[in-house]
Amino acid sequence: MPPKKAHRSDAKTKSPSSTKPTVGISNIAHNMPIAGFPSLEKLALSLGKSLRTTIKADDASVRAAIKRLHDLPKYTVNFQALIAEEENTHSRDTGNPETPSRILNPITTTISEIISHLSVYPGDIYKLTPRKFEELIAELFSGMGYSVRLTSVSRDGGRDVLASRNDPTGKILTLIECKRFSHTHKVDVGLVRSLYGVVEADCATRGILATTSFFTRDAKKLAKSPNLKYRISLADYDSVIEWINRHKK
Repeated sequence: MPPKKAHRSDAKTKSPSSTKPTVGISNIAHNMPIAGFPSLEKLALSLGKSLRTTIKADDASVRAAIKRLHDLPKYTVNFQALIAEEENTHSRDTGNPETPSRILNPITTTISEIISHLSVYPGDIYKLTPRKFEELIAELFSGMGYSVRLTSVSRDGGRDVLASRNDPTGKILTLIECKRFSHTHKVDVGLVRSLYGVVEADCATRGILATTSFFTRDAKKLAKSPNLKYRISLADYDSVIEWINRHKK
């Protein structure tokens, strides 16, 4: 009996090369045309905004795409901040004040621009350096009608801003200590005691402890005690953002 011929399937076997490739974020970033976008910033933000909703890429692909944009000429975006934003899994609506919302360069941006930015994206206050936060507080008090003076970066004597003004009852001197902490790093009672000591030593009218964070229970309790309630005020994240919003009105 002659050997049987091998059965030939009518279906063509696809070779690996003919298989439709998966479209990755890196390819999209590499091939996406710039035409139609007024700036690379708009391109980058447009890409970053649609990554998770339309393509659902993993974080590695997201970073690869944005880093690809970094290599394009004449870019105007702080790409490190954009990458950090894409790596953040929380949205601005989660209630986490530290969640970044938009790109902010605290080094090259003026205080006036920072105030305008923070009035819209308050969570970006955590992108400020400690010194920039001190400058922000000084500007806010200047807008309230105070004459302000920033102390030196080192050896500030326990107060970062000296704010003074005249009112009908006489001259008022307010010492402000600024703490640019993360929202989870609460200001403890020791810093309240320290500021009170500085206020007494400088014979100031009062002291304010301003922070991007919040205060511990003991810190708030001490500030409300009979000996300190007219001498020390606490301004947490919510209070500072309220000052910013009032400044813009």
